[in-house]
Parts: sequence; C-alpha cells; structure tokens
Amino acid sequence: MKKIPTLLLAAVMLACAVFAAYGCTDATTGAPAQETAAPTQAPTENPDDIKEQNIHYAKYTQYKLETDVPVKNIIIMVGDGMGLNHIKAAEIDKGDKLAMACMPYTAQVTTDSLTGTTDSAAAATALACGVKTYNKYIGMDKDDNPVENIMEVAEGFGMKRGIAVTQHVAHATPAGFTAHVSNRDAYMKILSEQLKAEIDVMLGGGQQFYKKGVKKLIAEYDYQYVDSASMLETLTPDKKTLGLFRYENILAGYKPALADMADTAIRLLENDNGFVLLVEGSDIDTRSHKSDMEAMLREMIIFDNAVDTVLRYASENPGTLVIVTADHETGGLTIPDGATAEDLTSELFTSDGEHTGANVGVWAAGAQADTLFENGGVIDNTDIGKIMKRVLSEAHEDAVDQAA
Repeated sequence: MKKIPTLLLAAVMLACAVFAAYGCTDATTGAPAQETAAPTQAPTENPDDIKEQNIHYAKYTQYKLETDVPVKNIIIMVGDGMGLNHIKAAEIDKGDKLAMACMPYTAQVTTDSLTGTTDSAAAATALACGVKTYNKYIGMDKDDNPVENIMEVAEGFGMKRGIAVTQHVAHATPAGFTAHVSNRDAYMKILSEQLKAEIDVMLGGGQQFYKKGVKKLIAEYDYQYVDSASMLETLTPDKKTLGLFRYENILAGYKPALADMADTAIRLLENDNGFVLLVEGSDIDTRSHKSDMEAMLREMIIFDNAVDTVLRYASENPGTLVIVTADHETGGLTIPDGATAEDLTSELFTSDGEHTGANVGVWAAGAQADTLFENGGVIDNTDIGKIMKRVLSEAHEDAVDQAA
C-alpha cells in the first residue's frame, strides 16, 4: 500500500466548535483539512473478488451533519482493539486524516472491566448495556443477570436493529449487543439467541455455523440467507436477513468489504421508525494480537472506508447519530515522535499481542452529537451505552408529547 508521511494525530483531541455543517477538521486544532472527493473503493469486476490493490483509504469530501434534530437512527461503529496510536499509525500511512477525524465531538474513554484489563465481551456489554461486568460475560451483569442492551431498547420503540462486522456474527462485540450469556465462546448459543431475538439484519462471518440447527431457526424465524458478496444486492427489506461469509481473509474475497456490508445493512434497515446499527472493524484486534503492522493497517483501511460510507449516509439523512469508538487497545502500540510511513514496523507493538488498559477514543457526529459528552474530556465506556439509551428515550418521549 502507498505510504506517505503526514502530521501525527494528537492523542488527546481538543474541543471543536459546535456547528451543524462541517467539513473534515484537524481533531487537535479544529482547522479545516484539505478537502478531496473520490470513490471510497475502486470498482471490481466481481464483488466476490476483493483484491488487495482495491483496498485503499477513503478520500472524502465534506460531511454535513445536523446536530439540532431528534435522534431517529443510531449507527455505532467499533474498531476492535483500535487504540489512539492505531489511528495515528493509519494517518501516517494514509498521509491524511482518517474519516473519523472529521467528526467534531470527541473524548477519551476508559475501558477497564470488573476483571481488570477488559476483553471484548465485557467491553461490548459496557458499550451496549451501560454496565460493568466480568471478562467473558455477554450482556450479563456481575451477578449473572441479563441487562437490557441498546438493541432491545430500540425494539421497544419499534425500531429495526442490525449488525455488520468483519468477524463472525456471534463474536464478542456483536454478541454483546444482541445476546445474554456468561461465556463469550458459546457461539452456537449466541447465534441461536440472535435469531430468536429476530435481529433484522446480521452480516459478517460465520459460514461454519450454517448447520442443521441454524438452518431450522432461519426457516422458523423467516430469514433470507446469503453467503457471498454478490448476493447482497438481491436482498430485500421485507424479510429479516442473515449473511454468513467466510472471514479468514477479506483480501481473498471471502466476504464483502465492511463498507459494502454497512451500506447494505442501512438499505435494509431504513424505515419510518428508525434503526440502530452496529458496525465493527473486528480484525484490527486480530492483526494487533499478532503484532502484524501491515495487516493491521489494512484493517484500518477497511474500517476507514466504512466510517466514510456511514458519514456520507448520515450527511444525507438528518436524525442519524454516528458514534465511532473502540472496545479496548490491543498490542501496546507505540509511535515514535516524527515517525514516517517507513518507520511503521511490527516492532512498534510492545505488549506481546495482549490487550492493554490504555484509553481509547470516541467521536460523534449528527443528531444530538453536541449533547453527548464534554468535548475533549474523559468518559467511561459504560457512559456510551447510557448515552445511546438516553437519546433514544428522549427522542421517543418528545415524539409522544408532540402527538398528544
């Protein structure tokens, strides 16, 4: 991939001005960055054949998102294992800001679980449910009690719900938003719960789970099922959707690009009552566990394209709140002062592939984004779950009051 040196992203994002229409800004100074416009991904002859040369960073124009409108849709995007230095490395590699740096409201996030350094299960439970729990717990509190997640809150308001991820759909992060189990590795139980919960759209890996029991549930709960990227455009919004793709190597064409899955999920979820969608760049974490800088940067490219796709949608659809964050940092990644693209080597990972307790970032744009947290401050990961529940409840209470 092309590597062009650029300015380093500051670890702590300072306050940006509150405004309804904005372009890409430097997350440190608030100064406008250079605007460009180009497709987010080069076309391919066969959508099942996603080759490495067609994976490149998004180039964006202005994202114009309104803040002073009620929340209709929430799209939460999680870069699994994505620490602040992962973002810094990707921006050095890209030679420009990432799409998320164009989001005007930002803070740092603490991530510890009740166990200590969090895993993805406890972190997803914090993000989706707003509670601290132990590692390996999915949607359960410390006393083994199920806790209402944001998808269940949305269901209560008649909204649609979806997930689009690059790991399998029953993996820890999507599971934390859609299931309640005390063992994150109980994949078949999690997938069964997801189907029984009638999550409207689920796109990601997991083709190995397409077995007799799952097939029965797909039929029982009236899901349309796809297993290749070329089938995405055939999906219709009148039925629930399960897409299980191979996830071992996106560059070999084993699944659709995350941006394409996010775009498809949005198309299928759109309705008058709104929707909640989780989009996860799952394999930033996987590559960081292996201390593989080149592969990690490819996953950051994939996530950057998905963020760009979502921000473009939100720009055209007022009432959409976009939140980008991470569940934890993986790899103890360090970036030397003055580093260039040529300096980005795997030796910069320092934790032997383990999670760390480093703060991660959160960015917000769109409906009510200016009300979520103190810009430039520090919040806990449970605050994100509480914030999402609050803004949905307030939006629907206001709608009831206006109808009365």
